[in-house]
Amino acid sequence: MFKIKTIFIAAFFCLFSIYHAVALETQHQNLAHKRVVVLEFGLLDSLMILGIKPVAIAGNHVGEGTIPGYLKDVVAKSQSVGTRQNPSLTAIAALKPDVILADTTFHSGVIPELKKIAPVIALNSMMATPKEQMENLMVLAKYFHQEGKAKIAIEQFNQEYQELVIKGKAHKATVLMGYVTPTGMFRALSHNSVATVILKEISKENLILQSSSHQRVEMTPEAVLAKNPQAIVILVTDGDYKTLKKLTN
Repeated sequence: MFKIKTIFIAAFFCLFSIYHAVALETQHQNLAHKRVVVLEFGLLDSLMILGIKPVAIAGNHVGEGTIPGYLKDVVAKSQSVGTRQNPSLTAIAALKPDVILADTTFHSGVIPELKKIAPVIALNSMMATPKEQMENLMVLAKYFHQEGKAKIAIEQFNQEYQELVIKGKAHKATVLMGYVTPTGMFRALSHNSVATVILKEISKENLILQSSSHQRVEMTPEAVLAKNPQAIVILVTDGDYKTLKKLTN
């Protein structure tokens, strides 16, 4: 008989928000109080760990989904500079920032223009492995002179992650991991996604062998059943299970 154990995760996938630096221009005076514009939520996570409050943030585009609950307060208190996929250079320039945090996936095409406005720290926040994320939290920590806070966070992460690896080895499983669209389509995370790396380290096999530039593969409910996974991990945002019901029905 076909059986699936379903796991619900009440947060959109963001394990730890630290990144691989590809460009860094450093200034040294009053770094913790600089006017910072951040253009990606993962980078915002890192600022929160370091206790840095941005003056402006790029948000979601229409239809992309809700902002994760733990970010809503800081987003509400910051000015908007467009969407993460299409930030407004005019709005950014008007704020006269001291530094701009950009993502190499979203913003590679506009980094030269951003550098005309202010120094840019361009980091891989979308595609980084946990190891790369931790390495790059330290990049930001050194820039803002907040190494102590970063080391505490990294030590806590390493401890919890190793506990997870041990538990995972005791319960090996094949997995489909993804989220559900408003129409009830299941978007499974692809083989080249960061999730695959993490799943492997905790002894879970991602059954999706396809790679995708968007790190996802669309599947009908019938295709999900055909894969016959031992577990399905459903990613939801801020406890919103409305779309999930379409798939489970």
